[in-house]
Amino acid sequence: MTADRLGHSRFAITPSVEIVGTLVGRAARRPAPHLRRRRDRFSRLDVVTRELLEGLCPTDHPYTPDFLTPTPRGADESITDLRTRIEQTPVEIVDHHLNLAFKGRPIPPGTSAAFGGDRALE
Repeated sequence: MTADRLGHSRFAITPSVEIVGTLVGRAARRPAPHLRRRRDRFSRLDVVTRELLEGLCPTDHPYTPDFLTPTPRGADESITDLRTRIEQTPVEIVDHHLNLAFKGRPIPPGTSAAFGGDRALE
């Protein structure tokens, strides 16, 4: 990190990073209180969405696909705006990130089904 690079950095809280952080921290035996609160909210999602997100955010691997956490655009960006941006991620980028996340690893069934089967993620 150089001073010039730091000067061009933006610091922002984004819902997608908070969601991914909650999911990655779900395996902790004693999660921090703020993670417990988020975990309660996350448990209210429909089963398909929850299984897909859990499959994309492994607890046994250090990499979570980067397309889930796009660079924030500003404080006024809503969760709906962010979701739209994630959904519009080019297929080539999603494929590359999924390859990084799953190559040589077991693929959770919900994740496999959402992306067209294990073969599509190999």
